[in-house]
Amino acid sequence: MKQTVVIHPMIVLFFYSIVPFIYLAAVFGGYLFFMQREAEIAVGTTAVSVVAVVMELRRGKKETAWINHLGILLLLPMSLINWACYVWLSQWKSMVFCMAVCSGCALVYFVRYIQKRGIKIVMLIVCGLFAAVVAFFSFLDYCFQDFGCKRILQTLYSWDGKYRAELIYNDHGILGGDSFVNIWEVGAEGRFLVFQIVKRPKQMYLGGGDICEKVKMQWTEENNFIINGVLYRIGGEEEE
Repeated sequence: MKQTVVIHPMIVLFFYSIVPFIYLAAVFGGYLFFMQREAEIAVGTTAVSVVAVVMELRRGKKETAWINHLGILLLLPMSLINWACYVWLSQWKSMVFCMAVCSGCALVYFVRYIQKRGIKIVMLIVCGLFAAVVAFFSFLDYCFQDFGCKRILQTLYSWDGKYRAELIYNDHGILGGDSFVNIWEVGAEGRFLVFQIVKRPKQMYLGGGDICEKVKMQWTEENNFIINGVLYRIGGEEEE
């Protein structure tokens, strides 16, 4: 039977890979990764998945090339990895439903085209366990997303404007809170469509939330930072 290359699953795989790969590249490069419009991204990815599956089912099953089998084999685990990234990065509650639909679409491709019994059983067991973990944390995220919050209490720029210090109180509700200072490099960020990458700040932990009112911050002309009399260099070192 003549083998054909089906483009639908490869397009879906590309959409599932965007967020995980950009996120990993940012992390290894020392940057923070943010999604500016996570709702639109999630809905768009889900729409592409559903349309691709509908087109696939309507065309009937055909013998596909090895490149398609490889892509389809990666489709289910990549959909779960993408789901896990959204749990970590997204603040949109309904994200969990979109990601569940995407994984369901990936499962349709997997069941339809992966025929080798051994590979199918192993992949279903591994992906099933991973899906259970992701679903559990998605449930926690959905229920407790509004639990606690971070508040910026004070912002102080360096003399030359290259750095920005933020005193932040992390409120954990009935569990109390803690405070810390983030030092950001101003302008060290990049935007690509709906994504934003920001250089990771230097963070200094101060202690419990009750210490916030006692914090005194000051920049020196040499761009060193002083917190309550302790000198911090930009490199993160500290002097007595």
